[in-house]
Amino acid sequence: MQGLKELVQIATKNKIRHLEILGVPRTKKTKVYELYEGIIDGRFQSDTDAASYFYNKGPSHQSYLNLKSKLRKKLLNTILFIDTSPNEYQEYQRIMYAIPRKLAALNILISRGLYETSIPILKKLLAQSIKIELTNASIEILMKLRRYYGTLNFNPTLFNQYELQLNRQLELQRKEIFVDGLFLKYNQHFLIKKGTKENLKAQVINFSKQLDGFISPEHTAKIIFFTALIEIGKHMRLYQFKEVIKTSDLTISLLLQKEYVKPQGIIMILFQKIVCLIQLKEYQKGKEAVEELFTFLQEGIFNWYKGQELKMYLLLHTKNYQEAYTTFSEAYTHKTFKKALAPAHQETWEIFKAYLHFLIELDFIQPTQGDTNFKKFRINRFLNTVPTYSKDKRGANIAILIIQIIFSIHQKKYDLMIDRIDAVNKYGSRHLRKGENFRS
Repeated sequence: MQGLKELVQIATKNKIRHLEILGVPRTKKTKVYELYEGIIDGRFQSDTDAASYFYNKGPSHQSYLNLKSKLRKKLLNTILFIDTSPNEYQEYQRIMYAIPRKLAALNILISRGLYETSIPILKKLLAQSIKIELTNASIEILMKLRRYYGTLNFNPTLFNQYELQLNRQLELQRKEIFVDGLFLKYNQHFLIKKGTKENLKAQVINFSKQLDGFISPEHTAKIIFFTALIEIGKHMRLYQFKEVIKTSDLTISLLLQKEYVKPQGIIMILFQKIVCLIQLKEYQKGKEAVEELFTFLQEGIFNWYKGQELKMYLLLHTKNYQEAYTTFSEAYTHKTFKKALAPAHQETWEIFKAYLHFLIELDFIQPTQGDTNFKKFRINRFLNTVPTYSKDKRGANIAILIIQIIFSIHQKKYDLMIDRIDAVNKYGSRHLRKGENFRS
């Protein structure tokens, strides 16, 4: 049922238009369509619900399995006709979705020998695919054009022209595949595998050497972006924050020069740049980078909250506490907060909330009248809101321990404070190591 729900969500979210097709229209509502409607309006939450409704049987009954299969096939076919004209689709996405569909149609025409119709359209598609750097599609189109002018309509000039373009696209494809594979290995080393810090540094330096010269205007955005992520990862692990900023600026400059800008790549690079500007205490540049970041962010989605998170760090470091409170409230009370953020990511905002509580008690922040998010702070209630980070013995849990101590001091609960400090001493010797967790 979950798979069907996902397909139904895409179909309804993208407002697939009714297609006027030659033939006899169907007016009778079928079981397939009734199942589709039932999933949309929430009547069928599970296979058990749907199977019981249609056949008074269990979800493994063959008739119900056949019904599901028919709906799945129709939904998959319907996805091909997603209307990509709404505003939420950028021009890049519209072209990217359109080219494979048109190519599929042209393959049918070419198989029937309809070259007079196909070749002019192929040439238009080629211009579009090269412009948006859709390398795989460009290769497929160039191979068809090369074959046409090499056999069916022999033209040495055009044949050579398309062969040169094909070789260029094949070289870009080779580099795209190479850098993509290297990035996957990079992720395996730093997100999955465990090793000493020195070993991980050696690995990322080795990856970086293999990509020398890849951040170049002659390469596709994909090559530039993934190379930049590896380069930035290397500099971050060597604490070379100025080099991160230099690489970030070069990468963003090259990506903005492309015919079509994909915001996602620029957003990820800006995230790293802002972190480094905060580390270097270059707060004015950090503020400018945050302002640039928000020109690419769509309100209410995951990356918007990550942007607000970085803005919070910047405001707290610069002691703009009242603005930090305003930023917090904007994010924390947003209607998509619980939908866009997984529980673990929500815990970051619970930690922010605890520190803002502390600043309110010190009169550094004047909360808005009627704000129910900042009632009397209770440490046990706070700890219940951060179960995941409380287990993170070498990262965010440090901030959780600190808030307990400073609240104890402020509230003059000195016995509790001493207990917490003794506990932190034991905690440090058990979980923190100078080499791996020096900052914590």
